[in-house]
Amino acid sequence: MTHQDRLDRILPMLPPDDAAWLSEQLDPPWKQRARRLDARDAAIREALALLIRGGAPSHASAEAELVRRLNRYLSTAAWRTERDLPALPESADPLPRLLHRIARANHGRGLSLGHLPHIRRGERTPLPKS
Repeated sequence: MTHQDRLDRILPMLPPDDAAWLSEQLDPPWKQRARRLDARDAAIREALALLIRGGAPSHASAEAELVRRLNRYLSTAAWRTERDLPALPESADPLPRLLHRIARANHGRGLSLGHLPHIRRGERTPLPKS
């Protein structure tokens, strides 16, 4: 019996949430990273749309504002106390919830302004050349 056969037998016995979590944890690192970056990029696009609807005059100004607000959030006590939370409560304002999602998916690191146009257009950010 292969590992996959064994997993295929065990996973249906678990509650659906636990089975999904375990399956994700067993994915190869590259797949976990891709899933994390997809979640980060989706949150970035949502935050940019929110900033545009809130009055940012252009995509470039919304991107700069997002970088500024995320960097400010990462430097506060709020991030240090919230970083281990899977998500902020639904009762929190939308932008702070999105900042938290971005920060968690980006491992607590800020964003590069140069990558945001790629992310906004739904393109995978190119990796730096070694």
